[in-house]
This record gives sequence, structure tokens and C-alpha cells, in this order.
Amino acid sequence: MRPRLVGCAVVAMFSMVLSACTSPRPPAGELPPGPTEQQSTTAAPGELVGRGLVRQEGNELPRFCMGGIATSDPPLCTGPPLRGWDWSVADGEVTVANVTYGDFVVHGTWDGTSFTVTRPPRSISSNESWGEPDPRQDPRNPGTGSKARLQQIQREIWETERPAADTRVENGYLFRYVPHDDGSLQKAMDKRYGPGIVVVRSQLRPAD
Repeated sequence: MRPRLVGCAVVAMFSMVLSACTSPRPPAGELPPGPTEQQSTTAAPGELVGRGLVRQEGNELPRFCMGGIATSDPPLCTGPPLRGWDWSVADGEVTVANVTYGDFVVHGTWDGTSFTVTRPPRSISSNESWGEPDPRQDPRNPGTGSKARLQQIQREIWETERPAADTRVENGYLFRYVPHDDGSLQKAMDKRYGPGIVVVRSQLRPAD
């Protein structure tokens, strides 16, 4: 296994890159003590691919963080367990204290709770684009939701799910990011809040 990279300059670089992906979180101490609903996501057939921060603390299973990242040192994030991960075939990882992490494109299969690696990962640069832009993020195509209403919905979702859902109020919509949705979560959001209010985005997509 090759030596890990440790250095303040490298950590600072990751902090700047990952801060752009960080979404707002609910205020500390204002959430109820226990979850009333699990964060919704659905299993997927076939091989998928995603981009995110792979983070492993000690001997725990690595986590595949595809959402918000706290720009601490080392960075903090939440994500599903990553099975079959091998740092010896990865490149560009950083180790700080007892945490090893890096930004990668990862192929695998999704069972609804964990992601199992099927190919060697690919390290990516900070300026590499990923995925197609959603037309609903275009300022020329704003949604009808008011900021106050969208923030209210955002808080409702935060208060009923653990871990807190990765959401973002943008352009008249509430974007909700999950590892994978087969359409059932989008239908549930449309039924609960009305169509065109909550946009469910899958962070994993079918592999080429």
C-alpha cells in the first residue's frame, strides 16, 4: 500500500473545493431527539456511477458522501456505506489524523442502503464537471415556490429524517438529493406538497 498524503496545503485545497458543495443544515439543538422517518431512497438495478468524497475513519466502513461537506480538517460528511473499497487501487487520497479521504468517481451497485464497488475508482480534479445541469436551475425557468414556503418544507423534511436530508432552496424549487430514486419518492413529494415544488435528484446515475 502506498504512503498516504498528509499536508496542510492539500487539506486546504480540499476544503476550498468541497465548500462549494456544502448545503445548509438545520440549526444545532433544534431537532427532535429521535427520527420519525428514515431518509427515503430506493434500490436500483444494474451498475451505477457517482461522484463524491470517500471518507474512512479508522477501521470503520468507508462512506460515500455525495452531498454536503463540512469544511473541517478532516472534512465531515454523511453518506451510505461503501463496500468493497480498496485504498491501494485509489489515487490522490489524503490522511489527516485517523481519517483518510479523497474525491472520486465510483462505479458500483446500490441496494437501497449501501454502495458496492464494481470497478477501480477514478480520482477527479476540482474543476471537472459532473452530470447534466437541471433546467429548473436555470434562472430563466424559475419555479413558483416562495422562499418562505420552500424553507418551511425544508425544515419539515429535516425534522423527520435521520440523517438530515441533503436539500437546497434554489430558483423557486426545493432540490432534494438522494442516492437513488426510482420515481416513488418524487411521486410522494408531489402528492404531499404539490407538483413542481420539491425536485428529487438522484446522485447515482446509470453507468455507461
